[in-house]
Amino acid sequence: MPKEDRIIPAPTLKKYFLPSFLLAVSLVALDRTVVATALPDIASTFGSTTKYSWVATAYLLTSAMIMPVAGRWTDLAGAKKPLLTAFGVFTLGSLLCGLAPSMDMLILARAFQGVGGGAMLAVGTAAIGLMFEGPKRTKMFALLAAFSGIAAALGPLIGGLLTEYVSWRWIFFINFPLGIAAFIGLSRNLQEEVVPKDERMDWGGAILCACWTVPLFFAFSLGGSELSWRSYTILGLLATALVSLVLFFWREKTHKEPLFQLTLFLNKCFRQGSLAYFFIGGATTTTVLFLPLYLIQVRGLSAPLAGLALTAEVAGLMVGNILTSRITARRGRYYGVLVVGNLLALAGLWGLRASLSAEGDVWLTVMALVVVGVGFGLSMPVYPSAVQNSVSKERMGTASSALQFFRILGAALGTALMGAVMVGTLHFKFPERLQHHLGALGVECSVTDFEEPSKLKKVFIKPFHDAEKKIDEAFAGDKDALKWVIDLLQLNSQEVEYLKNESPLAREALKARVHKAIENLETSVETAGRQALLEAVRNVYLGALMFMALTFLCTLFLPNLPLQKKES
Repeated sequence: MPKEDRIIPAPTLKKYFLPSFLLAVSLVALDRTVVATALPDIASTFGSTTKYSWVATAYLLTSAMIMPVAGRWTDLAGAKKPLLTAFGVFTLGSLLCGLAPSMDMLILARAFQGVGGGAMLAVGTAAIGLMFEGPKRTKMFALLAAFSGIAAALGPLIGGLLTEYVSWRWIFFINFPLGIAAFIGLSRNLQEEVVPKDERMDWGGAILCACWTVPLFFAFSLGGSELSWRSYTILGLLATALVSLVLFFWREKTHKEPLFQLTLFLNKCFRQGSLAYFFIGGATTTTVLFLPLYLIQVRGLSAPLAGLALTAEVAGLMVGNILTSRITARRGRYYGVLVVGNLLALAGLWGLRASLSAEGDVWLTVMALVVVGVGFGLSMPVYPSAVQNSVSKERMGTASSALQFFRILGAALGTALMGAVMVGTLHFKFPERLQHHLGALGVECSVTDFEEPSKLKKVFIKPFHDAEKKIDEAFAGDKDALKWVIDLLQLNSQEVEYLKNESPLAREALKARVHKAIENLETSVETAGRQALLEAVRNVYLGALMFMALTFLCTLFLPNLPLQKKES
């Protein structure tokens, strides 16, 4: 038996395997977004707001770390054992998350759950490559992308409903019974014959991979938001990542049984496909992550309506998935579909950015989202299929997990860079004249207040209370208080004399004027905050356009190979 045919799934059981597999993948995709709407309640339960972002970060970090190991394990042991182990860890992790007695324990449970979720994504991608060939493989990836997209889109809604009417713990508990059902279906309906292979896991390579992945992830997550890019902490993290990356490549080049075969980069299809998947990861994440901020804070939509608007992209995604599976099945090639999909995504992102305004028609944004979704739907399923089509089954697991790893890395980098762009734009666009007036009032307003303009009302509560006290002090002869009132109301000399009139009527009239001035200033600052946020979001989508343009550039040099219809 040739080495590349050592894994032979039972073809008669594929159709029974698929529903269980899609359920498992949907649960993993759902878990990436369902936690978002529950985070405030989680923080309230445990009385901790400083750590709640780590509920999401811990999951993403361990997901990325485990992917190369899971892919290599699939090469050595076939798909069934790694697939069941990965999903078992994910399901058990879900139960532990629901039972967590503290924030620290929840973060640890999410890290454990992320190991299963990341491995599931890597092994699941490889499993499709091992069980299906040619255009049918692309069809399976389109089906997988459709189910994952729907699950991810429904995540915030499901999370909000469960949190509101049951408990946030049920966003995790719900995975357990469904996960058990999917696990049983996978174990009974996936059979394969695996020829033992005299190779071992490269644990040294796995450790070095973690040593450069973790610091790089932290640097991208913290840089430009919580810490300056020039801070010693960020520079130290980047230096550690660079040294560890060099050591990782050295080990993989010299080790007999490497975790990752560097010779894969000699494969042009793998090289170009991985680069394109890296950049499209940044484009897709940016598109979804920052738009709700615009819809809610600039346009004033409610959270449910903003979520409904985002389903437009999911609708387009499903249309693109259906089209790409049919076109590749008919033509037997993928290059044309990728080029058209990339161009549609570029056009959609350009239209999306052009539609962002303070008073324009929101429906233009929704229509642009549909075009973006169709473009992503045409492209996303084809990259894994094209890469798998160009490698032997011996390296299917390694190639598939590497591809997913690059996508997650691109998403993390894209999120970090665009977050820094947003913060920088908000700092730059905040009008200096408003800073002067705010300083006169003794009001402190940070960039985070402009990210949520509705919070600005709270900023002005204290000045309203202080105003009456200042006026009383001015009438009592306090020079500083007198200057404060004169500066705020821009009083002329005649009005200053009027201020010295100690009649109760004059005092009340001035108090009314001060209150009106503060109300007008509040409106001006809130409007300026929305305008600054609008400009920041527009700059973010310019970055998304650049990510997509780089994706298109890498795709242009992708080899146009025919999709194999038989095992090689």
